[in-house]
Amino acid sequence: VFSPKGATMAGITAVAAGLKNLSQINEQLAESMIPLKAYVDGGTLEELREQFVALEYDSSHSAEEMAAGATRWVKYFEGLRGNADAIADVTKSSNDFAIVLGKTSNEAASYQLKIAGAYHQTALQAKENSTIIINATKKSTTTYDEMAQALAQTANRAQNAGVSFKELAAATSYGTSTFGSASEAASAYVMMMTRLSAQSKNEYNPSVVGATKALQNLAKSHEMNALLTSLLGKRQASLAKVFVQGAANIKQMQQGLDDETSAAKTLAGAESKIEEQEKRLANAKRALAHEINVNLTPAYANFLEDCSSVIKTIGNWGTTIKNSLKSTLQWINSVDNAIKDSTIYKLFG
Repeated sequence: VFSPKGATMAGITAVAAGLKNLSQINEQLAESMIPLKAYVDGGTLEELREQFVALEYDSSHSAEEMAAGATRWVKYFEGLRGNADAIADVTKSSNDFAIVLGKTSNEAASYQLKIAGAYHQTALQAKENSTIIINATKKSTTTYDEMAQALAQTANRAQNAGVSFKELAAATSYGTSTFGSASEAASAYVMMMTRLSAQSKNEYNPSVVGATKALQNLAKSHEMNALLTSLLGKRQASLAKVFVQGAANIKQMQQGLDDETSAAKTLAGAESKIEEQEKRLANAKRALAHEINVNLTPAYANFLEDCSSVIKTIGNWGTTIKNSLKSTLQWINSVDNAIKDSTIYKLFG
């Protein structure tokens, strides 16, 4: 038997459950923004919240993830702290990089910034590190994440030896087919360059002539094996020979590492995967919840109080329900067709 009173109470319970979930989602975002308060003022923080939610509508990364990544960026780059647009921009670069890596925005940012720290880069250069890593990986036999890890782990030693980031990326990419992994290739290359930078023959010293030129000069020697052995020792010479013989290829591979169009195609391919599309749909709902809750929180508190009264007293339920739903329904009627055609419970319950 259908009961109007029972149906109404079920509706109240459903809407209340949906609104409670909205509140929980909003609290999660608020908590994730707390670390940013140590670096940005209240106005910038509010702008960032809005921008993260706007990005969340069409991203496989949540606004909470973005807040974690952004915190890493502003912790490192003081100059970003008063500019919400700039912070959102570098955070989006980490979002995009993370999609290719299969990691979180925070993890992607850690790779970008570890390299930035080694090479004393600007925020713009740090942002572009992801492009170089993606394009280097495409020319290698390794994965995007392994390449990123290898380059981030060896960047500091490479810079100390006089090796540029592009030179490191190209040589690591080239060496993967011989050494079997980006980590092994990067370690062997950096070890060689470190040894060469410590010796006195300038034409072979990457700190003096650059890593690419040092390899080319070594490759010109008619007594390559003997020369490498005298400079590096027998064991290291056999490993270094791989890079010396590939000097011309490594130089060529440096071309195009900063090609943003090529990296964008890789990103588009990663975004087209079913699992990424599912994440984007889920985050679009979260973004809507974040926007709803900003406006709805006061109404939500009043609504729960009125619902409690209804449940306890039943009494004149028609009038009470009408009054308790009024503020909520007024807001719901003001939002777009997605809400008009659905209930909060269907979307978020």
